[in-house]
Amino acid sequence: MTDPFTQHTYVLIAAAIAILAAARYDVREFRIPNECSLLLLALYPIHVWLSHEAVPLDTSVVTAAIVFALGYLIHRIGHFGAGDVKLLSVLALWAGPAWIADLAVITSLAGGAMAIIYMTRYRMTLAYAFDLVGDTRARDTILAEQLPYGVAIAAGGVAVLIRLAA
Repeated sequence: MTDPFTQHTYVLIAAAIAILAAARYDVREFRIPNECSLLLLALYPIHVWLSHEAVPLDTSVVTAAIVFALGYLIHRIGHFGAGDVKLLSVLALWAGPAWIADLAVITSLAGGAMAIIYMTRYRMTLAYAFDLVGDTRARDTILAEQLPYGVAIAAGGVAVLIRLAA
């Protein structure tokens, strides 16, 4: 019996877990712990080493630096949290120039879907569902004025990991 997973697949799964943990923290606490972004950063060299395809390290670093600079500017004017900037920047590193458009588009679409939910009655339904399972922190986040945008960033990040696994 052979193992259908490669070592690279296990690295991608670990990265997906870190991304989903960041989204969970953002929903529950409106904060993304540095540990999530640092774990993604630490896994990146392993991804580069085990990847079946050549990873353009230099242009990936430039892509991440550009995303960080833009994110920092958006953070300075108050429209993005610092954790969001760090998570999006490290995911831009993973995406590199090949998948940065996918990361941006899927993150934007997921953020737009979240904004629509927050403007409709479904927001209350979602809050009630969290309340029913006893997750009052998630309920309170859903009822707050701001969006936990880490969830949208996580959607884009997981999409990039799926592309990298193919």
